[in-house]
Amino acid sequence: MSTPNQATPNTVKAYAHDVKDWFVFLSAEDLDRREVRLKSVGEFLAPCLGYLNHEMNHETLVPIDEDLSEAIAEQRCRLHERRPDGANVKSAPPRTTTERQTSDACR
Repeated sequence: MSTPNQATPNTVKAYAHDVKDWFVFLSAEDLDRREVRLKSVGEFLAPCLGYLNHEMNHETLVPIDEDLSEAIAEQRCRLHERRPDGANVKSAPPRTTTERQTSDACR
């Protein structure tokens, strides 16, 4: 069964959870929702892993914890050490601010 906008109840619950997380983030950063800048949105999304959801044919962001984020960054550095030119490395380009900073740090 779906709601009038064709979202399933589970999707609506997931959206509600995301909105709650957004407001918790704003509160923790002492930001007013009416004065949010793009930088804040990037900081909110930084600890997420992006992947292509083939079933729904769109990119999805999945929150990840700090340990996983660090493990991904370490693996990127190991790959960069083995293949500085990037040849034969099947790794997606950095998507988050943290990944870009780690990529830059490995150079």
